[in-house]
Amino acid sequence: MKGITRFAEYSISGGLLWLNVVVFATLLSIPPESSLGLIGSILDVWGDWVTVLESHLRQSSNFDAFKNTINTLAASLFVLLVFCTGLALDLLSPLFCSQLEILFFRNNIKVKEEKWFSTLVKKHEKYLHDDYNSFVSEPLIKISDPGVWRAQKKRFNRINSFIMAYLFVNSDNVYLTQLTDKIRIWYTCRAITTSLLALCVLLNFLSVSNSFAVANATNTFIYTLLIPSILVIISFSITIGTFCRVSNSMLALAYHIDKNQSS
Repeated sequence: MKGITRFAEYSISGGLLWLNVVVFATLLSIPPESSLGLIGSILDVWGDWVTVLESHLRQSSNFDAFKNTINTLAASLFVLLVFCTGLALDLLSPLFCSQLEILFFRNNIKVKEEKWFSTLVKKHEKYLHDDYNSFVSEPLIKISDPGVWRAQKKRFNRINSFIMAYLFVNSDNVYLTQLTDKIRIWYTCRAITTSLLALCVLLNFLSVSNSFAVANATNTFIYTLLIPSILVIISFSITIGTFCRVSNSMLALAYHIDKNQSS
């Protein structure tokens, strides 16, 4: 079941990226002088793409004989492409989302949760103490020393891993299931945000590398930069909000566990 869930998560983020590429590439391909209407223009563009694809495939003399095999192979490769894209987005997403996540988490344990969390750290001093003190006392970023950010990121990962292990060891399965569901939603949101960032890069590459910018000069800026950027901002805001809920849930659960163990 976990494997199927993970496959579905990767398929959602990977499929969303390629769906967005097709949608925006279609909009960029519509000639500004088209009189067919939006739906008619879209169907006309897709018809041209299918015609070009078939013409390339029919250059092979064995195309008709292996048509079914080619269709099956193409479908399999597409599923594999979507899955691998989702996996890549999941692996790359921390690079784009971790900055604000670390900032929120640091502020949370330094200001709002400092009293009880510092006490919990002291109980596990051998594992966490130096990392925690350095994480809350040192700056996150120092322009003169890029190594500060890498060190703080490692400390964040270590503290976060400790909280996760602490919860998994001491929590009931019911709470862990709910927390795991929230974490999966958070991972999916991060991957979707990364997919929209990748969409901006791909669309700008497409608009520069072929006739899209010439065919739709008035709409190129809107379709390649403005709308994708708005989607990125919205998705990024949702991702940070999701992380805040996950982080607050983890800290609240850890607080009640520590309180029950102390009483």
